[in-house]
Amino acid sequence: MFFGLTSNKRIDYIENAVNRDQKFRNSLKGIIIGQLTVNEYLIYIKNSSALNKRMMNLVRERLINSIQLFERPPVEL
Repeated sequence: MFFGLTSNKRIDYIENAVNRDQKFRNSLKGIIIGQLTVNEYLIYIKNSSALNKRMMNLVRERLINSIQLFERPPVEL
């Protein structure tokens, strides 16, 4: 479905997925949190609400800025 969308619709799709799909958000958070050191995790625990917002904003912007990487390569016959 994603590949059939126009570039503007793809951006909307990404924003909707990151902002509203709770399972997807939790997966993204888990991926990021899993990369933290013990000390970073202790800081994260104290500020999790603010950091979760920042993480999701960064992920959304990164996906939107990298949208051209999601293009399907042409099929060679």
